[in-house]
Amino acid sequence: MENEKSNILKDFRIQTAEQLNDNGPDIMLHDKEKNKCKIIDVSGPFDGRVIEREEETREMYEDLRREIAKL
Repeated sequence: MENEKSNILKDFRIQTAEQLNDNGPDIMLHDKEKNKCKIIDVSGPFDGRVIEREEETREMYEDLRREIAKL
């Protein structure tokens, strides 16, 4: 989905200069006006580890966050 203000990408692999294992988030929101991206990972941990899973996900996408910032 795309309009003049934003672009929403689903199941999209992001091409980066450095090869990454985790460069395909579930959803990526690109705010064209602010030139910012949000990486959205959808998960539903059923074992009560919500806070731990959130931190694991942040760490998993940290390299991708840095690569996107370079772009």
